[in-house]
Amino acid sequence: MRHLLAAPVVGVLLAVAIPLLALAGEGLIVVAESVPALLESLTIGYTDWTAIKAAMGVPELTSEDPLDDRLAFALRLDVNHAAGSGFALSKLSAHAESWGFDTTDLEWEAEITAAGVPSTWILKLRDGFDMSVFVGRLEERGFAQIESNGETIHWR
Repeated sequence: MRHLLAAPVVGVLLAVAIPLLALAGEGLIVVAESVPALLESLTIGYTDWTAIKAAMGVPELTSEDPLDDRLAFALRLDVNHAAGSGFALSKLSAHAESWGFDTTDLEWEAEITAAGVPSTWILKLRDGFDMSVFVGRLEERGFAQIESNGETIHWR
C-alpha cells in the first residue's frame, strides 16, 4: 500500500519541482548536477541574484558601483526577498576590496551543507567580470591551482 501512495506523491512533487527548476534557471540545474547524490542530510541554499536585482530595480548593480548604493541594496533585501545563500553578504563593505568581487557581482550562488563535510559554495560571477583581479588575490594569498576537466580549481 505504501508504494501505491508514494507514486502519486512523487508525481505531484515532480510536477511542482520541474517548473520551479525552470523558473530558477540554469544555475540551479548546474548546482543540482554538481552535488554528489550520496551526501547525507543535504541542504542546498540557492539565491538568484540576477532575478533579485532585477526585481529591486537595480539589475546592473556591481562592486564597481558606489558602496552606498550596494549597502542600500543589501539593507532592502529582506523587505520582499529572502536569500537562500548569501556568500559574504555580511562583508559587503570590504569584500570587493579584499577579494576583487562582492555579492553584487554574482549571477547566482548556492551553499551546500551536508553531514560530515564543510559548507561549500558554488558562485557564478556575472558575464563580463574581470577574473584577473580575483585570481591575483588568490595567488597573493598562496592558493594553489590545478586544471581539471577544462576548469581551474584553486585551493589552500
